[in-house]
Amino acid sequence: TPSEMPGQYPYTRGIRALGYQYMPWMIQMLHGYGTSEETRRRTDFLFKEGMRGYKEEQPVILIEVDPPTTVGFDPDDPRAFGAVGLGGPSVSTLEDLDNLLKGHDLSKTRFAPNTRFTCLPMLAMYIVYAEQRGYKPNELNGQSQNDPLTRWITTDIGGPTPSTQFKLRMELIKYCCQNMPRWNHTNLCGYLYGETCASPAQELGMVTAEAIETIEAGIRAGLNPDDFVSRFSSQVHMGMSFFEEIAKLRAWRRIWAKTMKERFHCQNPRSLQYRIHVHTGGSSLTMEQPFNNIVRATLHVLASVLGGVQSLHTCSYDEAIGLPSEDAVRTAIRVNQV
Repeated sequence: TPSEMPGQYPYTRGIRALGYQYMPWMIQMLHGYGTSEETRRRTDFLFKEGMRGYKEEQPVILIEVDPPTTVGFDPDDPRAFGAVGLGGPSVSTLEDLDNLLKGHDLSKTRFAPNTRFTCLPMLAMYIVYAEQRGYKPNELNGQSQNDPLTRWITTDIGGPTPSTQFKLRMELIKYCCQNMPRWNHTNLCGYLYGETCASPAQELGMVTAEAIETIEAGIRAGLNPDDFVSRFSSQVHMGMSFFEEIAKLRAWRRIWAKTMKERFHCQNPRSLQYRIHVHTGGSSLTMEQPFNNIVRATLHVLASVLGGVQSLHTCSYDEAIGLPSEDAVRTAIRVNQV
């Protein structure tokens, strides 16, 4: 029926009528190494190999940070001993940000630091850094993770109480609505649920419930849903159940569109269009015979594309062993390009 055509409500078959003919998916590779300098070298390597945003010329930088940065400890804090530079750089000064972003036009660069409980101070630090380089907050493009509940449930590194984190989440949303119209203020993350053995239906259900609670809190704070719903972003898990995962992506868009229209009475078409970023399932990868992981990642990417995603991070074949090597991450990018 006409209502089930791509690009038309309820967007089951995709949010754009021409799909990838109109705009290919973003190849976004989350990465982080022991220092900001090492991380910048990997960023430059990924750009050279084909990491890109919606447009070929748009740099997109997704940075994983170390645990102390995640919970708000300076690297010289005694509580950070042994964890500084673990799985990502420490980002605690403007110099760290400059090492990561020097030379980039910040108005054209999509910057997304993967912090958990420190999204507000990280955003504040980025704004100060950008202002020192002559940019205004409303020119900046990027994303805050701003998803404390998922981290509280699925990780064990500690942090403020869920109620405190929820208050901070809403303050970030309000600030971005008023000052940063190009910034994706909240990432609705189902990835970690999938990595901790939630089924596709459970992942969808938990994230949708969290989104509804957040929107209702925004309404109580005096925000119009159309003013902030369109700036939700997502991080969806992709597992090995090929056809079920494709169906999940289609159902997710449909449920989102109907909920936003029928429950929250959104009028802006962008509020009804759920933009999906998939992070392929790291838990599917094995240490043994790691080259077989290329096949697993290929199936993940194929399911994601058939499901109509807007953005992809593809796990590298050696991630079950350690941080990705250059060869492995190049191969992950090539899977998308092929």
